[in-house]
Amino acid sequence: MLKKTIIFLYFILACSPCISQAEMRSVTKHRAGVPPFDVLQKILATNPEVPAIQAEPTGRGPWITWLADADARLQPLQILSEPTEKLFAVRNLGNQLAVSTGAVDFGIRYLHTPVLLITAPGDSRAVEFFLEGHGEPAREIRQDIDHLYLALIDMQQKKTIKKQPVKLLDFVEANIDYQVKQAVIRYGDRLKTGRLVVVGAILDLNNDYGRGRNRLIIININGETAGKKLRKARITKKLNKKLLRFVGRERNKKRDK
Repeated sequence: MLKKTIIFLYFILACSPCISQAEMRSVTKHRAGVPPFDVLQKILATNPEVPAIQAEPTGRGPWITWLADADARLQPLQILSEPTEKLFAVRNLGNQLAVSTGAVDFGIRYLHTPVLLITAPGDSRAVEFFLEGHGEPAREIRQDIDHLYLALIDMQQKKTIKKQPVKLLDFVEANIDYQVKQAVIRYGDRLKTGRLVVVGAILDLNNDYGRGRNRLIIININGETAGKKLRKARITKKLNKKLLRFVGRERNKKRDK
């Protein structure tokens, strides 16, 4: 019996290095994002590197009221190389006018921006969220997302009745068109006097239009959606001809893989 006990203890001691080694192995931790402390440290460390911004406004006012999807991939530098004081940004889920009417009104009627630019990424996660459900979100999130129903109902019926293949980009374009339509109605007085132009565009992160990744593709101006008419419109006639290739929603077959 004593012999068996000694053999057992010897076996445990012989294996103990393996056990200790296994316990010391690093375990991959899955977490959402980085710790708040790291984020705050990055903010404070980055702030001095940012070019100084004038404390007092120049009085010129911004050029653009930018109604954008609340997508972290979309940044002002994708619109203007120097957006400071030129871009008044309003963001929400699905770049919806109804969700941020007050802020957009402020940009149009009080800051007097000559352009209302409504943009979304071609693979809008907000639109995808609405279409696929993704479980049961909080009531407040669902309330904002549900506004997309009116924007997307026609495209949903087209998909159901005609059984035509419809891509996520089709729904994103339909939402842009709807938001532009609502803006044209709301700010019609400024459009009539030529003090405002409403532009709907897709930030093509995935090169769905075949004109290069991350390009801004204009698909709607004041409610006009036909590519040929857009390229001949008064506002686009003076554009550099090379830039006209980014006007119109036609999708090229060749894509940058």
